Amino acid sequence: MGEKVWQVPREEFIALWNAAGSLDEVAAQILARVGPRAPRWAVIARAAELRRDGATLRALVPERALLADPAPPAGRCLPGMRSENGAKPAV
Repeated sequence: MGEKVWQVPREEFIALWNAAGSLDEVAAQILARVGPRAPRWAVIARAAELRRDGATLRALVPERALLADPAPPAGRCLPGMRSENGAKPAV
């Protein structure tokens, strides 16, 4: 079932992934090309395989994770900022 995701040419997949703003966006674009019955996990698996083969792909997170909690995890803060307890930025 997930084989359809591998039908998207390598360079096209990489370009779509790197241009997307979120994991949800790239999954929607890939699935629009190969059909809605392709599982979303296959998109993530293809990205992982491409990374193992040396492709440079941006880090993407699910859009719903950004909407649910835009704050960094407890005990960490964004670069250039200090947390409420004065902790240094996460590196």
